[in-house]
Amino acid sequence: MKNKKIPLKIICLMVLSVMLMFWAVLLCFKLYKNHEYVKAFDNSEYLIENEKALLFANLPESYLPYYNLGNAAYENGDYNSAVGY
Repeated sequence: MKNKKIPLKIICLMVLSVMLMFWAVLLCFKLYKNHEYVKAFDNSEYLIENEKALLFANLPESYLPYYNLGNAAYENGDYNSAVGY
């Protein structure tokens, strides 16, 4: 049996596609969590724990989770945390 080698171009494309898939899933997660938070915030529900989940997926708008957490802390009367966020 003859072993066929996979060309380097194919390997690079496979690695790139996996990386893009991971980034796309992470972006969808971030958008879903942010939408969920904003919807609850409009109903005067401040889901701080849900917004903290966005801190690890902090791309490309890195300020957004901190901005939302600051607003929620302010609305809850926790002014020291609001300033920190």
